[in-house]
Amino acid sequence: MIDRFFLDSDLSKKEVELKDPELKHLRVMRLNEGDIVTLVNGQNQIASAEILEIKKDLARLSIESIETKEIDPHSITLALALTKQSNLELAIEKGTEIGVNHFWLYPSHKSERTKISPNHQERLRLITISALKQCGRLDLPTIKIFSKMKELPPFSGAIYFGDVRENALPLKKSKENVLMFVGPEKGFDKNEHNYLSKSLKAHGICLGKHILRAETAAICAAALFSS
Repeated sequence: MIDRFFLDSDLSKKEVELKDPELKHLRVMRLNEGDIVTLVNGQNQIASAEILEIKKDLARLSIESIETKEIDPHSITLALALTKQSNLELAIEKGTEIGVNHFWLYPSHKSERTKISPNHQERLRLITISALKQCGRLDLPTIKIFSKMKELPPFSGAIYFGDVRENALPLKKSKENVLMFVGPEKGFDKNEHNYLSKSLKAHGICLGKHILRAETAAICAAALFSS
């Protein structure tokens, strides 16, 4: 994969500027004035640009060509219960690579943590940008944080949740938009099970013959729905 640089703006301009952390990435790659690079903006646009000037605090680039890709009409949303920082970061990184469109984060009754700091929110966003650049996708996933499960907005499509009970059924793929709930390490409690299955009409599904860690379940579900 050609090294890509992320710019959170419209790429249909004649000239654009790169600043940190993308400027740092450009320096690490030892690129010089006159070199051609690839730009993405997470909005289904990809552009070829020439480096015009590299200054201490920014680089100026000239857009040579731009292409806008069609948006996939079907989306995958992962509703992830808050878990350990490293595990949550892994789930979001791999989910981005696989093709998740939206991450909804919320504290479950059995979550090991109940909040995400502003610094960690920004770190999660940077993780999605890095994964987007690495895997070649052009749309940047959104990340939304809620204070509880019942605060999540109404959803139009098929709703599922990971279910470790013996009577849980295997996944039957849907052509609709998909919302998948993944619980914390200790699982959903009884009230959450009732809310998911009765209020949201969500389908409990088995993701394998073994009980999966939360981040593994998230990655597995993303792969199943995107395949």
